[in-house]
Amino acid sequence: MNCIAIDDSANALELIKIHISKTPFLKLMGTYQAAPEALEVINRGQVDLIFIDIQMPDISGMEFVRSLGTQPLVVFTTAYSEYAVEGYEVNAIDYLLKPISFERFLKAANKAFEHYKVNQTNDGLKPVGKPAKHVFFKSGHELMKLNVSDIAYVESKSNYIKVHLITGSSIMSLMTMQEAMEKLMGHSFFRCHRSFIISLDHLTSIASHEVKIGSVTVPVGKRYRSEFQKTVEDFSR
Repeated sequence: MNCIAIDDSANALELIKIHISKTPFLKLMGTYQAAPEALEVINRGQVDLIFIDIQMPDISGMEFVRSLGTQPLVVFTTAYSEYAVEGYEVNAIDYLLKPISFERFLKAANKAFEHYKVNQTNDGLKPVGKPAKHVFFKSGHELMKLNVSDIAYVESKSNYIKVHLITGSSIMSLMTMQEAMEKLMGHSFFRCHRSFIISLDHLTSIASHEVKIGSVTVPVGKRYRSEFQKTVEDFSR
């Protein structure tokens, strides 16, 4: 997994860096003492996991994570245990209390890796059997029944997803992309990017790094491209 560490303390960053170097399935992409400095690498879709301190100047780690449109896996680090509950409210994988031992760090890293492997396994959603023609998404206090054939694509919006319909309308639902993929399993959908699930039925054009659904351009993430090409080839046969 590609990971980064964000902490205003140089000593804390150095310890995280040492722990990461001892963990074979982690690759450190960078360390940052201010959260906004990490935005560029995160927005490029190159980060799978963030280790981030909660108490920092300018913007807290919690506020920074909430601001992300595309949210990688998150492990919070802090010296204050009272933030633990709030951390889990933003779907953090784990919460590490400083000073962080390698044993405790490795436990959190393993939890993140398990989530990562599940996401990798379920990225491609291929049609199998005869699934139901409709799915339900909870939006606010309502349970919305949607025809699968009307769904153009699904977009991640922090802790929510936005289901875009071919009519141009959309609904918001409080769930993860993983949960959305599970709902659409068995239908002609593919997760082509950390933040997008697309309907193969509604593709209008395909390029190496992006696809179009009607007039909307959707990126194809680097790690998804090979499987996406295979899926499209199978789907078009």
